[in-house]
Amino acid sequence: MQLVSRDRLAAACRAADRSAVTDMVAALYDARGYEVESPAEGRLTLQPGEEAVAVCPAVPSEVSAETDVLVTVDGGTASTGDDAPDVVDTSALHEQLHYAVDRAAARDLLAAHLGIDAVTDGPGSTGDTEREGSKDRHSGRDASGGQPAVAGQDREAAPGRWLPAAGAVPDTLRVPARLRRRGAPDRHLLATVAVVAVVTGALLGLVFLPPGSGTRGSTGVGSVTETATPAGTATQPAGDDRNGEAIAAARTLATETPARSLTAAVQQPDDRYPPGVDESGLADYERLVAAHRASLAEGSYTLTVQYREFEDGRVTGTYVETIRVESRRRYSVSVSAAGAFETSPRAIVGADAFSDENRTWVRLRSTEPFARSRLSTARVLDQTARYLRWSLSAEESTLGERVREENRTVYRVTTAGDPYPGIRDANGTVYVTDDGLIRYGQWDYVTASDGTRVEFAVRTSEVGTTRVSRPPWAEQGGNDDGAS
Repeated sequence: MQLVSRDRLAAACRAADRSAVTDMVAALYDARGYEVESPAEGRLTLQPGEEAVAVCPAVPSEVSAETDVLVTVDGGTASTGDDAPDVVDTSALHEQLHYAVDRAAARDLLAAHLGIDAVTDGPGSTGDTEREGSKDRHSGRDASGGQPAVAGQDREAAPGRWLPAAGAVPDTLRVPARLRRRGAPDRHLLATVAVVAVVTGALLGLVFLPPGSGTRGSTGVGSVTETATPAGTATQPAGDDRNGEAIAAARTLATETPARSLTAAVQQPDDRYPPGVDESGLADYERLVAAHRASLAEGSYTLTVQYREFEDGRVTGTYVETIRVESRRRYSVSVSAAGAFETSPRAIVGADAFSDENRTWVRLRSTEPFARSRLSTARVLDQTARYLRWSLSAEESTLGERVREENRTVYRVTTAGDPYPGIRDANGTVYVTDDGLIRYGQWDYVTASDGTRVEFAVRTSEVGTTRVSRPPWAEQGGNDDGAS
């Protein structure tokens, strides 16, 4: 059940003061786990990485290259260049409110900043464009996947108080930003800095597969296997040596987990299912994600995330992030990327990082390492949980094989159907233990906006045994950014 319809959200944004919309956007990013600094009317800065966000009633004719994200009511295209900011319209805000934050937090910020009573503004209310149970999960968008269709309403007819008179919107938005994006590498940086002097397939060819899987589609649990580079993959110029280190680390993942096949194991009867799972599949994905988060909240673990994009069957971009958590105050993050992306990769931290008991060191590709106040590992768990909720809230699911492994039962669950607006042709597979730990998950889908095929995978390993050492780049000390 949705909290608010797209139409109602758009109408409320048009009617509100610009400062109220800015405050709402700030609260939304805060609920998503960002540090929001110096919010002012129409301006936000997100940490880490000082991602610059501009809130504007409409897309101006020209946007400064320093602007990373442009939030508008009705969307549009900022520019066609590599440095074009991401445009977030009310349809995208609607998706974030429903799938990126807890329902209680979304309900509170809608009431506090836009005066929306989310309890009474669910499906069936006036102007609702997304009916519960509808086969068309994208009915709120037009055929091109662009703006939400607003029945019976002319967007030009009812400007809100925060919409200035004609000509009052500056042609160029100038938002100060010392650093580029929050570590999810942009197309320009990937093309010029974050690549190495090897065939791109050394990284692009890495495919996450469960243990025991020698080929794609096998039914194992939680490993990573390297496959051949797709034909036609281009080479890349020389660049940052850090990417080579990350490639080597990613290759290690292919052999660090002993092979084990579900189909080769004796099927064991079991009288209890993981939280949120029953004999038919996923009964309550929220409960499963909560159990997964709780199982990692107090101990050590290693989390590996991989995001890949394809064009005509060829890998065009790969993003890999490995997070090693020894305790709440001690962890390390390694990020590697190659190729180019049409959409932002699903980053967790989005930058190389190391944290000890007192400080966190962050290294972006465009800067020297810098130290800042400690960032909590709760953000890692929260962001992972959001991605899992997005991926698991599918229309259909099926319970598959199960096997006894290390005194626990591991279940295979497959999902099908578009889990949230913005994607289509979605399919997924997860392997989950009887106590709710999601050992491995992989999903493939097509973006509704531009038809990009995406594969996204998450693996949890070394639970209870992960140890973290200070990386050489953090030993250099870095610059203090002045955080307190």
